Amino acid sequence: MSHPHSIGRAVCAAAATTGLLLGLVGTASATRTQQAPTVAPEQRSDQRAEHTYIVPGDLRRGRVPRTVYTTGSTVHVGKRAIRTDLPRDLQVLGRDRRSVIVASYDGRGSSIHRVRLDGSSRQLLQGRASGMVVSSCCGRMARIDRPGSRVRLDVYSTRTGRLLTRAPVGRGLEILGYVRNRVLVAAPGRTFWLNTVTEKRIRLADQRGYFANSAADTLVLKVRDDDGPYGFCMRYTTLSDPSTTTWYSCRHRPAAVSANGSRLLTIDIQADGLGPRTVDLRRVDGTQVHRYRTGLFGSVGFDRQGALVLSAQSRRSATVALCDHQGDCVRSTAVRQLRRDDLSPDDALHFSLLPPEARLARR
Repeated sequence: MSHPHSIGRAVCAAAATTGLLLGLVGTASATRTQQAPTVAPEQRSDQRAEHTYIVPGDLRRGRVPRTVYTTGSTVHVGKRAIRTDLPRDLQVLGRDRRSVIVASYDGRGSSIHRVRLDGSSRQLLQGRASGMVVSSCCGRMARIDRPGSRVRLDVYSTRTGRLLTRAPVGRGLEILGYVRNRVLVAAPGRTFWLNTVTEKRIRLADQRGYFANSAADTLVLKVRDDDGPYGFCMRYTTLSDPSTTTWYSCRHRPAAVSANGSRLLTIDIQADGLGPRTVDLRRVDGTQVHRYRTGLFGSVGFDRQGALVLSAQSRRSATVALCDHQGDCVRSTAVRQLRRDDLSPDDALHFSLLPPEARLARR
């Protein structure tokens, strides 16, 4: 099984390299500048905001993110570094009490492991890492499985890896979140809660969900709209009242939400799988607070203290930057010099950040 970051590299490598070089013209690291105005209505407020250009090699060393992440085969929980004997490329799936659930990737495929804070680990599942979502509590993880012509929702224990429940579901479904015994499901033309025990469904919206976080009461829906570059736009709303609209955008899609739900990170709706060159910090109504730019961004998010965690890559180096809301940035990891085949900062750093739902649910 291929690692998620490798999808489409063979097709996109030449184009990505060219695009990266074109996008690297900038100023010195962490330099704030004023952007030129444009006439597009949705862009006007963006162009008035300051921006910061991040050059990894120019950042001074600062504190580590107050969240869970991996570098290589090491799991980081805040200041604690937990070294494991697992394959080097780990992906964080979620938290479970005093353990971290990770997926590992090697030449034979993927596997899911439970890593304790003392460094010991236990394999839970062989394969099945793609699309796995870990519950915010209760020791559960779930994924949509597609054996043959069937489609089903499987729920496993994060302590033992044992299959707990299995239910048939329709095609085209995606899990956006998992809270207690309910999964939030995106489907063509609808978004709904599904109780994994009773199989009862509660419909939230008549559009397909794109992004959600229950702890931050955030839901973003894909709405068919010819004004969008791909025929759709994003409607930002809340899980508690999906009938409201806090922001509507045909240019920006969500990447992360802060723990208190007051700030968003967004990227261009047309950014490809290799990663964006621009990340915007916004209020929930879409007002831009600050813009961050670099050669290429990988994983982005917030830590528990609200700082931005940005995996950033310039032409020759990569690091994990920690930035405040005014654009001041430091680096949290060593600067990694790039090889020719390092197409994204996550690959160069072997970096993985705790998913948004799992990151916030332990508030």
